Amino acid sequence: MNYNKKMYLKGKGIDSVLLFLSFLLFIFFIPISIAISQFFLFFSFLLWLIFSLWKKKKIEIPPIFIPILSYSLFTIFSTIFSVNFLISLKDSKELLLFLIVPLIYNNFREREDFLSFNYAFSFAIILSSLMCFAQYKGVIFPQERVSGFLGHYMTQSGVVLLSLCLFFAMTLMERKITKIFWIFLSFLSFLSLILTFTRSAWLGAFFGVSLIIILFRPKLLFLAIPLLILFILFSPISVKNRFLSIFDPNDETNRDRIHMGIAGIRIISKYPLFGSGPDTVRLIYRDFKVKEAVRDNPHLHNNIIQIFAERGIFALISWLWFIFISVKKNWEVFKFSKEDFFKFSSLGAIGAISGFLISGLFEYNFGDSEVKTLLLYIITYPLVSLKNQKES
Repeated sequence: MNYNKKMYLKGKGIDSVLLFLSFLLFIFFIPISIAISQFFLFFSFLLWLIFSLWKKKKIEIPPIFIPILSYSLFTIFSTIFSVNFLISLKDSKELLLFLIVPLIYNNFREREDFLSFNYAFSFAIILSSLMCFAQYKGVIFPQERVSGFLGHYMTQSGVVLLSLCLFFAMTLMERKITKIFWIFLSFLSFLSLILTFTRSAWLGAFFGVSLIIILFRPKLLFLAIPLLILFILFSPISVKNRFLSIFDPNDETNRDRIHMGIAGIRIISKYPLFGSGPDTVRLIYRDFKVKEAVRDNPHLHNNIIQIFAERGIFALISWLWFIFISVKKNWEVFKFSKEDFFKFSSLGAIGAISGFLISGLFEYNFGDSEVKTLLLYIITYPLVSLKNQKES
């Protein structure tokens, strides 16, 4: 780490230090425990609220938060008109997670803040990867598809996909010994992602990392793609078969995702404005299920169809607006930021959004709290650079 953390914290007030440490612990525990992570997140919210009222601080609204407010508003409408109000109301508490965006934007602005958060997260990913390798080798909690500390391979793959995009972007920035550290983390993330055997996340990682390369230095693709092909050719048969199943029209899960899409369209046609209500698709799925479908699913394995079906057209438009603004603002950081750290962080954010969207065509990854909070962090913190430049 190329700065003195003790001297850095020494220049902060007790309120800033407490909030910094609480948020750092939130970031650290994302790949380890959602319960502990959210405890520190809401403790950070509480500290922010108390100190803002105490010091009468003006709260600034980041540009990406406007579509989030719109999405939240229409989610509330969807809850009111839900087929099961109580279930939707309980699910809607997830909206509080969006407060991470103004929390970051109003309280952290230094490169050192986010370097500390990224280092904390990276050490947690090392622990998570070690757990994945232990699970794969059968040393502890043996699993065919590893889940790390998160309990489910889909959640693990979603978190590792985003971390891979962030770490890979960091390797392009660093020109010192820390570059080796980020390369090592990218490799760890790649391996643990492979061991989840989650095809949607594999595709997401491919598109996310490819986009980062294209935006940074397109010629690198001519090296990266042959390396990927060689990896597939010489990978274990289980990995190779799993990869080839992506293109198999007779694969049961491939067919079932088509059936889920049809069921989702049927739900949308009945509840187009406000959807069936948050977390209610699982309650009504059987009523709209295709006869050939094999499974009864808790969700529709597609972000766009799921949001449209359970929250309606207005919430979906708001969500797409949020994605568009997030890409646009991070692109502005990449083009105009004078600080390399924020410039390449924005590149990682654009790659992460791309990977998240591709993976989200086959999985409702926006429904995972771990994935959502990490995505919001990665998207938001580069935007602080624009705020800093505007004020300077």
